[in-house]
Amino acid sequence: MGKVCIGFGLAMIILGVLAYVLTGFASVTALIPAFFGLPIAFCGVAALKPARVKAAGIAAMALALLGLAGTGSRLVPKILNGSIVFNAATVVQIVFSLLAFGVIVVGVGAMLQRSAGAVEETP
Repeated sequence: MGKVCIGFGLAMIILGVLAYVLTGFASVTALIPAFFGLPIAFCGVAALKPARVKAAGIAAMALALLGLAGTGSRLVPKILNGSIVFNAATVVQIVFSLLAFGVIVVGVGAMLQRSAGAVEETP
């Protein structure tokens, strides 16, 4: 879980910085993926310690869920209304949503795997 969170966090940081640079430093909001990616990457570093895997994984998933809710609240109405325009902001939101969703899917999978392993170990 730790290495995966670090990878997703770094991808979010790169996405945010690229969006900010490629849009000509027009708005700091282009860095929002980086603002989420940094703590998610730190959660991944914390999750490298076995005693902190669960707490760090839950924190990373909570951050990813907040990011997904934020982008979803902007994207879903546009998609449902048919008014979506594929500009830089929309593409960044879609990619960020996919990355955040990936953190959640991997985190839930890891938690289920850990709980299944714990059940099997009990006599």
